[in-house]
Amino acid sequence: MVKELRAQNIDFDPQLSGWILLAEGLIEHFERLDNAKSKDKYNRAFLVGQMVDDHELASVAAAWLSHCELVSGQVKEAANHIVSAFNWSDIHGSEARGRASMVLGDAFNWAGQTEQARTWYRSAREHAIRDGDIAMQNVVLFNGATFGVANLTLLDCFDPVPSAMLKRVEMEASSAVNLNNALGIQSLASLIPMMQAELLIIKGKWGEALNLFSTHLDNSALDGQKRLLPKFLAQRAWCHANLGEIENSINFSRCALDSVTDCKDLDDLTVLHARLSSVGRIIKDSDLEENNKFAACEYAKQFKTQQNGILEILTQAVACI
Repeated sequence: MVKELRAQNIDFDPQLSGWILLAEGLIEHFERLDNAKSKDKYNRAFLVGQMVDDHELASVAAAWLSHCELVSGQVKEAANHIVSAFNWSDIHGSEARGRASMVLGDAFNWAGQTEQARTWYRSAREHAIRDGDIAMQNVVLFNGATFGVANLTLLDCFDPVPSAMLKRVEMEASSAVNLNNALGIQSLASLIPMMQAELLIIKGKWGEALNLFSTHLDNSALDGQKRLLPKFLAQRAWCHANLGEIENSINFSRCALDSVTDCKDLDDLTVLHARLSSVGRIIKDSDLEENNKFAACEYAKQFKTQQNGILEILTQAVACI
């Protein structure tokens, strides 16, 4: 249909061209998970929207741009586009403000500000409900649950996880899984099992977590999650170590270290090295334990500094909305 619109746009109407660019960006996002190509399309749509003074086009494109920038780790740019999404939309601009609110929720979660994240997720859900966008509600629930599990995983590497905190995240994860299953949405088909596996690890259910890793780990890498694969491999090694499966634990520890350059995020690197250090402790490999313990502590410090910087950026952005 987009190709047909392009064919009919023989006069190259700027406004129609802008909407076509936005549609093409969405196709790149949902069908190919190509963040770079999506970002290029959204950016061009945003520029056109501003040029022709189409507030809806500009605001929706800006909201999607904020998503792309956050996925790329460009928090400052993401925050700027969030502000643009709000400034180019009015109170009824549910699509733009809903998407931008969800990105804010994700960013606040990244900064370790769980309650502020939940506030923006609620706002995103309200916009999605107003638009009748059940798919958006699904993504909001999934993102909140994923960040919740990730935050608990990081905590679990160093300290016991409080039972109340675990229960709340379990409920959020269960809600996300139930809604996704009811909708039959396939885009999260391999991502949800990985979230569930990490939650099972926090609960000490090593065998159940391994079953999910064995079934879904390869597909998660194919579904755009290659950057998480090293962390997942370290988690898998940790499961094997706790089950006394020493050879498997050693093999997956090596795989995690061999692929560590694919791991980009500081929190994921912290978890990876913390788990491998714990594996070393269990299998009595002092080099594996100490080297990774040092790396985990260093990455944890860097991540805390990064979180402080993210929070400062987000605070300034919210003040401009």
